[in-house]
Amino acid sequence: MKIYPERLPEALSKPPLAPVYLITGDESFLVHEACALIREQAKAQAFSERQSWMIETGFPWEKLYEATQSLSLFAEKELIELHFKAMPNDVAKKALTFYLENQPDNKTLLITLPKLDSRRQSDAWIKLIDQCGLIITVWPLSPQQLPHWIKTRFKKLNMKITDEAAQFIAHFAEGNLLAAQQEIEKLSLLYDEKPSLTLTDVTGALSDQARFDLFILTDYALSGNAAQTLRIIKNLIEEGTEETLILWAFTREIRLLLKMIDATEQGHSVLEKFFQKQRLWEKRKVLLQSALKRHSKKTLHALLKRSGDIDRTIKGIQGGNPIDELIILGVGLAQPTR
Repeated sequence: MKIYPERLPEALSKPPLAPVYLITGDESFLVHEACALIREQAKAQAFSERQSWMIETGFPWEKLYEATQSLSLFAEKELIELHFKAMPNDVAKKALTFYLENQPDNKTLLITLPKLDSRRQSDAWIKLIDQCGLIITVWPLSPQQLPHWIKTRFKKLNMKITDEAAQFIAHFAEGNLLAAQQEIEKLSLLYDEKPSLTLTDVTGALSDQARFDLFILTDYALSGNAAQTLRIIKNLIEEGTEETLILWAFTREIRLLLKMIDATEQGHSVLEKFFQKQRLWEKRKVLLQSALKRHSKKTLHALLKRSGDIDRTIKGIQGGNPIDELIILGVGLAQPTR
């Protein structure tokens, strides 16, 4: 039976465990989280043994054949995990089919796979799992979905967070769910007695981190403060921040400004849809609009070309001093030369 990931806790709350669980998808954090829920429930249901195998080319499938035949002296329940880095080949499919047709009573099989396409969902062994077990497909979250996901996580901790604060964490985590979850856990510890978090709470808690400094850097550049932009670039370099990260931060803003110009040229309604799609909080909108008062397509394309040159310099393909070039890029974003 196929179920949505959010229904897995409910399904696991009703013993016994299913004979087989198949978790498929390319969002590794959600896959690992689903596996952890199953392991936790297996432990609660007195599964005393566990075997976990990473499946690569040449895996000895006799191990799984043996697992279907072996009986523990005291009939301990066992969780067997098969983690595939790629789709099963014919040998693997044959072994899985044999297991599914000869399931031991005291074992549960947990399989993780990359995303299943529609063609592979019709494989015979997948249909067997659909009949006797649960198939859970996890999907990557879009930038638009991530703030809601963050708010839901705080709700589970009996905490609330404003929309702007959730959007900031999403932006800070850059779509990385593990990074977002780590920030959620840290904030829940810092503000365990505060039921609702604001943008000020979140930015204050993250202000001592290197990646936050990159956001501060681009904020100053977008606001037109060339002196502070120069100071922060130098500080980041002294602290050992990689030049590629600084370049990435500037390039991201330049590309975003170019997209904003295109949206602006198409009218107010298109610009508003652009803001909604990008999930920009109000402060970011103001900064970006401020930067567009100083920039044109010509100046931004010139900065984008310079970004490409700096990338080649950092990689050693092109001559030059990347630090000096980053300073010119940052100051140029803050105060363009016409």
